[in-house]
Amino acid sequence: GPTFKEVTRAAFAGSEGHVIYTAQRNDSNFVIYDGHEFPGCAGAKWWWIDSSGNRIACVIPDGDRWQLAVDGTPAVTWDFVPYFGFTEPEGAHYFYVAHEAGKQRIVFDTQPRQAYEGVDKLMCRDDGACVAWVKTGDKWHVSRGGMLGPGYDEKWIWNKELLLSPDGQHVIYITGEERGDK
Repeated sequence: GPTFKEVTRAAFAGSEGHVIYTAQRNDSNFVIYDGHEFPGCAGAKWWWIDSSGNRIACVIPDGDRWQLAVDGTPAVTWDFVPYFGFTEPEGAHYFYVAHEAGKQRIVFDTQPRQAYEGVDKLMCRDDGACVAWVKTGDKWHVSRGGMLGPGYDEKWIWNKELLLSPDGQHVIYITGEERGDK
C-alpha cells in the first residue's frame, strides 16, 4: 500500500471487514478506505463510518470553521462538529451536533433543528425521532422530538446514558438526589 508519514484512528466496519484510517503525507491528511483515498475527505481531521461500512462522513478544516462531507459530498460548514452518527442498522440517515455562534444545534440529515447551550448523548432513529440531553440556561433536560423533560442540575445526573425504546415512544434515564458526605 501507499507510504504515509503517520497513520491514526483506524477501524474495521461491516461484515466484509472494511478498513478505514486517517493517514498523513506531506503535511496533508487523507481518509483511507480499503487502501484507497476516500474522495471528498482530503484534509479531514475526523471521520465516522456506519456499522455496515458503506457510508462515511468527515470534517475538513476550512479556515477557522469545519466543513462536513457525507459520502464524499461537501455539505454545510460549521464552527465545529464534535459528534456525528448514522442511524442503524443500515445508515440510511445521519445526525450530528453542530456548534455555531456559541450554541449547539441538533441536525438530522440536512435539516438543522433546535439550538441549545449544550447537547450530549444524541441518538436518532431512521424515522427522525431523536433523543438527547440538552442544556438550557443552567439546567439539563432530556429532549425527545424537541420536547423537553424536567430540568436538572448537572450534579443530579449520575450519568447521561439514555435508552430509547424500539418504538421511539419512551426514554429511560437515571437521575437522583445530590450525593454528599454524610
